Amino acid sequence: MQEKHITEDLLQELEDFLDENYTGIRVEDSSKMMTPDEIAALFSSQEETKNADEKERSSVSRIEFNENEEPVLQDEQVADESGFIDLCDSKIPDLEAPAEDEDLFIIGESFHDMLFRLINEKSLKDSDVYNKAGIDRRLFSKIRNNEDYRPAKKTIMALALAMCLNEDETTDLLMSAGFAFSPASRSDLIIQFCIRNGISDIDEVDELLDKYHEETFF
Repeated sequence: MQEKHITEDLLQELEDFLDENYTGIRVEDSSKMMTPDEIAALFSSQEETKNADEKERSSVSRIEFNENEEPVLQDEQVADESGFIDLCDSKIPDLEAPAEDEDLFIIGESFHDMLFRLINEKSLKDSDVYNKAGIDRRLFSKIRNNEDYRPAKKTIMALALAMCLNEDETTDLLMSAGFAFSPASRSDLIIQFCIRNGISDIDEVDELLDKYHEETFF
C-alpha cells in the first residue's frame, strides 16, 4: 500500500472514520488485556450493527417491479463490508485445507513467536524495530528473552507501526497478547485508521493523536 501523508482530504477521511466507528462510550480501561470471549463479543457486536445498517441501505437497490408495477424485494445475502474480523470464523483454518494454507494463521501462536516471526519475514533488524518504535533497548531485550512477557497495548501498536504491519497483521499481533482495537477508544481508532492507510511514521501518527487531544507515542 502506498503511504499517505497528512492532507486535508485525509483529515476528512479520518473524521468520517471516527464518526462511523467511535462509540463515544469508554470502557473502564481500554488498555487492559481482554479475554478471548470479550474480544469475540466486541467484534460480533460491531459486525451485527454494521450488517444491519448495510442491509437497510442496500434494500432500496434490491427493489424490482413486477408487471403490475408493484415493488418486489429480491432475496439476497448482503456481503459484509465492515472490515472487521469475525474471530470465531475467519481466523481458524479449515482442518482439511491443503498444507500450503496452514501458514496463513498459526493457531495458538504466542505474542513472542508472532512478533519475531514477523520481524524475520520482513528481514528487519531488532535495532531497526525498537529504535523506530521508540522503545528502550532493555525493554525490547526483555520481550525477546522472556517468552511469557506481554508488553502494554500501546507498545504493541508502536511495534506494529515500526514494522509497517498492515491492519490484519496488527489485529493478529494484538490478539496474540489479548488485546484488540476498541471502538470505545478514539486513540485506538486513530491508530487503526493510520495503519489501514499505510501511515507508519509515528511522528505523523502522533500529529493526528495530538489533534484529537489523545495521548501520543512520544
